[in-house]
Amino acid sequence: MVRKDFLRGVRWLGCGAALLAMLAVAIPSDASYTAIVGKDLTADGSVLFFHQEDLSRWALQHVRVTPRQTHDLQQTPTVQLYWIEIPQVKTTYGYVGVHTFDDDYVPGGLSFGVNEHGVMIAMNVGYPKEQHPEGKVGLLWSDFMQIVLERATTAREAVEFLGWLTETYHNTDDPGQIFGIADPNEGWVFEATVTRWVAKRVPDDGFHIIANRYTIGSEWDLGSDDVVDFAIANGWYDPEQDGPFHWQRHMTRDAYDGRREWFPNRPYDYMRELRSVHVLNEAAKNGGITVQDVMALMRDHYNDTFLYHDPPHESPHRTIELNRTVASIVGQLRSGMPPAVGALAWISLSPPATTPYLPFHAGITGVASSVQTGVAYNGLDDFAPDSAWWSFNILRAQTELDWSRYFPIVRDFWSAFERRLLLQVPAVEEAALVLWEQGQQEKARQLLTDFSAAVSEEARAEAHRLRRWLEAVGADPF
Repeated sequence: MVRKDFLRGVRWLGCGAALLAMLAVAIPSDASYTAIVGKDLTADGSVLFFHQEDLSRWALQHVRVTPRQTHDLQQTPTVQLYWIEIPQVKTTYGYVGVHTFDDDYVPGGLSFGVNEHGVMIAMNVGYPKEQHPEGKVGLLWSDFMQIVLERATTAREAVEFLGWLTETYHNTDDPGQIFGIADPNEGWVFEATVTRWVAKRVPDDGFHIIANRYTIGSEWDLGSDDVVDFAIANGWYDPEQDGPFHWQRHMTRDAYDGRREWFPNRPYDYMRELRSVHVLNEAAKNGGITVQDVMALMRDHYNDTFLYHDPPHESPHRTIELNRTVASIVGQLRSGMPPAVGALAWISLSPPATTPYLPFHAGITGVASSVQTGVAYNGLDDFAPDSAWWSFNILRAQTELDWSRYFPIVRDFWSAFERRLLLQVPAVEEAALVLWEQGQQEKARQLLTDFSAAVSEEARAEAHRLRRWLEAVGADPF
């Protein structure tokens, strides 16, 4: 995802001192993180999907429900996206989406989402050699995700839609795009330049980390038919000199900002991948990877290693969580339940280290007003206590005033809150499943909706209680 000012113009670890020096590089202003764990590697047999949306510190987020809709194709044969129209379909599926509301970006643009079939998607920026053709207007990152959430019933179908959109309309905003997609049965990684793409299925007994760099090599499961010919024609690949074609090696641009820092191995990306691999492998050895394992990873700052920096928001290293992680999702996608109940998005509105994960099932029909309100066009001047995002983000600002003093208080507070939630959710799901099996699906959806809204409101109220405690001991960010 790129900032709107750019759009306007477009119409472990075993590291030594040398590596530490390499790690102290400028951090791009817009970059994210996504990972998918196959169902055979998790403790409960679910596919786990997780993503950090890393923008600017004030890129406020809303959670919104878009309902299923039926369209009269005689009256509305096309759908208007950000810049262009494409053909509409008769039925578009409902979805729960997290959207950005900050005028430095595109207000309303999707950050990530899950639809009624349990298809979950998020996007990371990639850096291909292919450049945007002059004058070509195509799709915004948010457009790709909107079409997938509205039309895909499976992750593989989502990949096919992304491929069609890339080849037919191209992306206009980001240099390149890397999507993580999952459903209750499998996960996929989709990597695209401006006009070409490849995709690889995540093994059921494995995981895949996406950290702003292409990772697919010489083998993929789906892709553009002419990828190799396209690379040859552009002079990026010579079969006689280069050996087998390798997507990452031959399609990734050579250098970043003029530095001698090769994209496929730049420390900004590679070190957080290594950290993730280490944490997930250790969790897999201990009975399978759990939601709690992933939540801990999403809060990681190289904890308990020599790379940890106090305070983390001033670290010279690119940690998995940043103080500009404006929203985070841990998706628990289970095939043994209807997607309305079995597809659960745990969403953190603000950096998860100082924010709780709240439950939003795919079958909900609405959300609390507090999670879909607020703006952040003027930083702290726009603080609004009725906004859930602001209620949590102000705690981030308070904690950063003296991290070692305030963070243990904040973390202990939300840990107790989350532990209770993790006990409550299975009971609510069991009640919803009973209703579902009795044919009372609307009542099941309402139960999940009411539960999510009540938890959201309780968390917002608790955030204000914690904020007042911190203010009483000197943490005043205003």
